[in-house]
Amino acid sequence: MLPLVALLDVIFFLLFYFMAAGTLTPPENELPATLATEQVGAGSSSSDFTSQVIYVERASTGAAGPVQYRIGQRTMSTRSELDAVLSSLPKPPGIVIRAANDVTVAAVAEALDAARLGGFSKISYVSGR
Repeated sequence: MLPLVALLDVIFFLLFYFMAAGTLTPPENELPATLATEQVGAGSSSSDFTSQVIYVERASTGAAGPVQYRIGQRTMSTRSELDAVLSSLPKPPGIVIRAANDVTVAAVAEALDAARLGGFSKISYVSGR
């Protein structure tokens, strides 16, 4: 009978341990959704910039319309215009290339190549609108 009592003690200790360990961590739905960031003063560094977004889209509705590149309010229709705008952007935050569903792979590859040759090391690609 004595070995059975020791076994029951071990089982109760394990049960208590798992109950206590399970209540110490908050459930995932109560975790904060954002990370805390440091607040900086008036002098901001280049790491405070957000990534620029190049939209690769058709200039007009329809599958045969010319491809255009858009960054903010600037719209470029040629690769040389895109290269000129990319050379003036800050490089550390990186760049995101967002392609519409109706553009060709060649147009997206041209935007990726322009970003790479423009000096960006952080390049992301997102398909669809």
